[in-house]
Amino acid sequence: MDELRFGEIVRMDNSEKYGVILDNNFQDIHFILINLTESIKLNDQVSFEIDLGEDGLIATKVSLI
Repeated sequence: MDELRFGEIVRMDNSEKYGVILDNNFQDIHFILINLTESIKLNDQVSFEIDLGEDGLIATKVSLI
């Protein structure tokens, strides 16, 4: 699933080490904080790719736009 998608960071939980992106289709996509290569914060606009994880869809290659 290498299609580039776009959305906004709507939740970040440092204690649980995950965040949530609300994509352009109003779908919540989770991502893992330790996989980030940039400093990202709430309300940032990001691009990302989708992979299928153990618990469903997960955002990978999250980058600021």
